[in-house]
Amino acid sequence: MTSSFKTKLATAFLTPIMFSLMAGLYFANETYDFSFYFMVVLIYSCLPILLIGLSFSVAMGALYNRLNIRSKALQLITVILAYAAAGFLGTCIYCAAVTLPGGVDWNWEDVRSLSAFGITASLLLATIEYMLSLLSILKRKRGN
Repeated sequence: MTSSFKTKLATAFLTPIMFSLMAGLYFANETYDFSFYFMVVLIYSCLPILLIGLSFSVAMGALYNRLNIRSKALQLITVILAYAAAGFLGTCIYCAAVTLPGGVDWNWEDVRSLSAFGITASLLLATIEYMLSLLSILKRKRGN
């Protein structure tokens, strides 16, 4: 799953939009409609996904290229586990960045409640990146 920086950047811009669509559809209720949740999740997820998600994606791409795994099943398992771990680590970084400057005690309750969102966003980023890299491969094959 090697992809260029342009693909990773496009993925980083598409992921918050798709994540906000999913969260808006999931959380919409009688009190607040889809558009409210879409905007709230988009505002609060865009910066962490662009900064933390893109940097982890580039770092994992470099590490993944050095590993040079041949088996497709092992590649998929490695990518899923790496992105899930990066989602959890990104949640820890996000919680520390939000709570520590204000003098709030950082505890694992915040991380545990938000880790599902971080892991979901990270796996969505991996899925979109994989799909965009497949589209670029198909585009190159059709062009030749």
